[in-house]
Amino acid sequence: ADIKLSQSITLEIDESMLTGESLTTEKNSAFVSNNEMPAGDRLDMAYAGTVVLSGRGQGEVIATGIQTEIGKIASDVTGNEDSQPPLMLRIHKFTMQITWAMLILILMIFAITIARGNDLSTVFLLSVALAVSAIPEGLPVAITIAL
Repeated sequence: ADIKLSQSITLEIDESMLTGESLTTEKNSAFVSNNEMPAGDRLDMAYAGTVVLSGRGQGEVIATGIQTEIGKIASDVTGNEDSQPPLMLRIHKFTMQITWAMLILILMIFAITIARGNDLSTVFLLSVALAVSAIPEGLPVAITIAL
């Protein structure tokens, strides 16, 4: 459970699992924090999953289970399986833009070559060749470097 401290006597807590800080945090029940502060800066809070190294403290439980800070992190990590990193979203968007541009260009060339009187098999092969050559093999690497 996450606890809002009402009393603390030389209370030191290892919050490294939650905040990544290697140093212990000395808690102070007189400190007044708000919810906009990062978890590591709230000196009047003790969090689930952290380890008391010395001292004593007393307080009121304000969150349990998935509502705790560690629970929120766990739900963020496991709850959204469809989310993708920004780089993948940009690559997908860029690929779709190239795809639509090439489809429009290929359809225009297809219509022009048919109107000029070329036979359907030659026009089809030309369209397939254009579609294959539109996207180079090194495009993913180039996009990664550019972004």
